[in-house]
Amino acid sequence: MENNFDTKIEGIKSKLNYKYLTEIRKKLKEDESDYHLEELNKMIEDYSASKKAKQEEKNESESSEHAFSNLDQYMFKRPWNRLPEIHKLIKIKEYVNKSLIIYEKNNKEVLIKQMFKAIKEKKLTRKGSVNYDPVKGRIISIPSLKYDKNKETYFLVKS
Repeated sequence: MENNFDTKIEGIKSKLNYKYLTEIRKKLKEDESDYHLEELNKMIEDYSASKKAKQEEKNESESSEHAFSNLDQYMFKRPWNRLPEIHKLIKIKEYVNKSLIIYEKNNKEVLIKQMFKAIKEKKLTRKGSVNYDPVKGRIISIPSLKYDKNKETYFLVKS
């Protein structure tokens, strides 16, 4: 966290120095003085060059992050039975955490483990076992998942 503040402070210092130098150059030109004007112009050019380099580096890192997120999205935009096992596990966990209302963390973890086991045993890997939207890349429903009102828990029906 402190490193983030340090970089922000350095950025502010750099901007202030740049503005200060450009104001001095502007004042010297108004006064028609060439006192250290060449050195001043060189310093301003150095600041501009370093600023451009930092901006290019930032743009490059953002574009690579964007490419990886697009790749992730592409990986999930396949039919359920064509998804790799690891992606199925990710989507199951996402479905349980976002779509099901389970207040107790322990019950949520038990259900996730049951569903992971069903995927490993190829019970939730068939086409009709999970209603999956490949366009949005998310699980709509799981027909074999039922809710027990008395115990207030979800469970998988054996097929």
